[in-house]
Amino acid sequence: CVPYIISKEYLKVSKCLLKMLDKVANSPSVSSSREEKEESEESFHNTYDVYSQITLAEHTFHVVEQIYHLTREMHGETWKVSWPAAFVVAVAHDLGKALEFQIEFQEHSVYYGGHAAVSAELFQKCAENVLEKAGELAAVIRYHHGKVPADLPQMRLLKLLK
Repeated sequence: CVPYIISKEYLKVSKCLLKMLDKVANSPSVSSSREEKEESEESFHNTYDVYSQITLAEHTFHVVEQIYHLTREMHGETWKVSWPAAFVVAVAHDLGKALEFQIEFQEHSVYYGGHAAVSAELFQKCAENVLEKAGELAAVIRYHHGKVPADLPQMRLLKLLK
């Protein structure tokens, strides 16, 4: 999937995010903080038990693969234009689940926004001053589980991450 990232800006951000992921690759793909409490207690524990057996790297690569196919379906012949943004969002979207990154942001107010807010901040570390759409893409990451502002420009991409 990565060969289709052709701009040096997206390549730079991709390398930064993949280095972060490599650092925490064996972390569980679920956060124990239970910041999203939409599920019942029983449902939460069943889901947690299943996903705690999957590493963050495995989950991320699965999401990247799904986003790759969905981007091709949604955009037809022009999918390569949308792919770089979809790729970096998919890689970054759950980085904040890693305990190491949660601890890093523990003293920062972003920590209270849950793993998605931490993931968005990590993305900003890589993308700020590199990608023109860094703020928009960070918003997609920040709201991939929560209530989404109606005017969020990347709504279609956000729906793919649900």
